[in-house]
Amino acid sequence: DYSVLDGELPSRVAENLFWLGRNAERVELTARLLRAACREMQDEDSPFDQDGATASLAALLRATTAATGCKPGFTGRGGSRRLMRPDRELHSLLHDGDRAGTLCHALSTLQYSANAVRDRVSPELLLVLNDLATHERRLRDAPARPALARDPAVLIERCEFLDRLLGSLAALAGLTHENFTHGDGWSFLMLGRRIARASLSAITVDVMLDRDPNDSRLLESLLRLFDSLMTYRARYRTRIE
Repeated sequence: DYSVLDGELPSRVAENLFWLGRNAERVELTARLLRAACREMQDEDSPFDQDGATASLAALLRATTAATGCKPGFTGRGGSRRLMRPDRELHSLLHDGDRAGTLCHALSTLQYSANAVRDRVSPELLLVLNDLATHERRLRDAPARPALARDPAVLIERCEFLDRLLGSLAALAGLTHENFTHGDGWSFLMLGRRIARASLSAITVDVMLDRDPNDSRLLESLLRLFDSLMTYRARYRTRIE
């Protein structure tokens, strides 16, 4: 077969690898945003006041809506009401597998892309993909929590779950970089990742800094979201600004 000898990459495979990269990045940022919001709600100083969510938490929730595309969410009609009582919307963003953009739905889409290229990945990578499928099932099967945003035990449980999910996603990223032949297929996978990361990062930063870019707690949340807090503090040994 001339195409095999020539190293040609079938367009269908290239497309699936491209979307595998994009979907993996989308799942990761969605999980990071939801974990950041849950951690913010665990803070000893209440993240809610008489006007609803504080600036930092509200910015994280609005960024989650923008990055996932789950409208109206915390930005559209009824957004102010949801910021005061975010429980139902948060549960949907985590567990609703039928709503496009949620974490559960994004994991399902990632599995679809991964299943299309299973014959091109290593056994170790298949194990990670199986872990991600398990995470998706747990999200779908989780019971509704009517007081999610104000129940410390549930918030801790959700954060621990998101930590494990992000660990599996880190394994996926590492294996695709180190244990994947760096040919044309790998280039399409990385292209999908980089496009999604650039796009979603820009959306997140734009929304979070839209209203009060000088709020130090909000800035710290943004740095922590992108694993940049340690780097910032190593370079600038003053207050965050």
